[in-house]
Amino acid sequence: MRGSVLGSVTTAAAIGLLGTLAQAAGPSSAHLARGTQGVFWFMHISDLHTSCEWNPTDEMKNQEFALGEAVQVIKPWFVVATGDLVDASPGGIPTMGQSQAEWDQYKQSYTNAGMTPDFYFDLPGNHDGYGDIDFPHYLANSLQGSTNHDTYVSWSVDTPVGSYLFFGLDSAGVGSGPISENPQFLPGQISAMQDGLAQNPDAQLVFVLAHHRISQPANSSQVIDVLKGLGGGFYIHGHVHEYDEYTDGDPGIVVNEVNSLGQTEANNVAVGVVDHNAFVYRATGSKDPWPMVMITAPVSTTLRNGEANPYAYAVCKDRTDNPVRALVFGAGDTTAVRLQIGTLPVVAMNSAGQPPNLWAADVDTTALPAGPQKVTVSATVDGKEGSHTITAQFVDGPCDALPQDPPVDPGTDGGVEGGDDSGGAGGSAGGESDSGTAGASGGGAAGSGGGPSAGGQSGAAGADAGLQPSDPPAVADGGGCACRAAGPASWAGWWPAAAIAAAFGAARRSRRNRAR
Repeated sequence: MRGSVLGSVTTAAAIGLLGTLAQAAGPSSAHLARGTQGVFWFMHISDLHTSCEWNPTDEMKNQEFALGEAVQVIKPWFVVATGDLVDASPGGIPTMGQSQAEWDQYKQSYTNAGMTPDFYFDLPGNHDGYGDIDFPHYLANSLQGSTNHDTYVSWSVDTPVGSYLFFGLDSAGVGSGPISENPQFLPGQISAMQDGLAQNPDAQLVFVLAHHRISQPANSSQVIDVLKGLGGGFYIHGHVHEYDEYTDGDPGIVVNEVNSLGQTEANNVAVGVVDHNAFVYRATGSKDPWPMVMITAPVSTTLRNGEANPYAYAVCKDRTDNPVRALVFGAGDTTAVRLQIGTLPVVAMNSAGQPPNLWAADVDTTALPAGPQKVTVSATVDGKEGSHTITAQFVDGPCDALPQDPPVDPGTDGGVEGGDDSGGAGGSAGGESDSGTAGASGGGAAGSGGGPSAGGQSGAAGADAGLQPSDPPAVADGGGCACRAAGPASWAGWWPAAAIAAAFGAARRSRRNRAR
């Protein structure tokens, strides 16, 4: 079973260079706001190392968890796997070359889990290209490669607040010989990304995803310059087998990486959340993952490595109803969610209803002293406790009225024009801590686009297809679920169709293919 997608997910083949970069709203537009239409999330995994024979970790058990239980619990808009899908260790000798048996096992895994190319974006890594110049095995066996016939893919999430662009790059170049790797960002893919940006000048945020660190591959300066030209952005990767958050290439580029799904059990399934143009990223482990708690508003003044968060905003304390939001993920019933800010009394948070897993409270913060204050959300799920603590910056009033999510007209076809994008003030020193355990994954879209050199033509939804819920998917014998899309979406398993229409209008998911 997959989760629900609010708004639309569009897979696009962005081809060619128009010569002028579009200007997105940018991460500095992050702000505190009322409403939940500006909130969505996705799941990130990396370094699956399918069929690894030389490491004792049960990588297939972790993979089944990520694409099965985690997807069902977290209900993300989509899932990204940033490379090293297989181990490339034929005969148990690492990095010696590709093995069709490994690829068959990987393909069976995502097929059993019901993954579709509009929901599951599997990018290539260096292990996927060892001994395989031009990636013939990846192109024939990965979900995106076999759909798009390319190592590049781009897509967007469209909400009533605005559109968000995602570019999946191949940082492993054209592959390599055995043992050695040759990381590089391909010029054609950089041009395709620039073209995609130029065609979407009103994008709110831009995310680039690939296998290696942003500054490692050849041509990395060009990718860095693209994000710098947008006023900053977000880069997400794997490869290093670490869970970290830091800036790289430029102070305005915030980077997140997840631990290896195949070779570790901790911090190997991550969730990235956008809440009114603020981005929050946390990970859980495949061992004892739940409950996972993520504060999405306000935002932490620091990144996990202790650096100042360049996109933290300040909160005016002199309001009697400052909104706080948090995601709570767990495999059982959530019986209590509690919030404390500084020394203020603990208050209960309530379910936001839609999107699912989101909890909210309006808090009287007028008694807080100005300055950095700890914000802690604790949750009880199926009798287990989890929590998340950040430090947010509170400032003296007078306070401006907070932006409010735009209303959705149920009679419209698609999203609604975006709301107030007023940015917040910069943050100050503080910290982020987490206790309890965490988790990951889930949601969907329809159709999928081609890469910059081949226009893929698969997917169930046409460019103007409306919302068509499917029957609840059946669970496959191999774990996960056998999800089927009827038209562009599979929402009915989570919400009644009437509730979706009333809250979000006739949101649609579509596909655009452009070939040069």
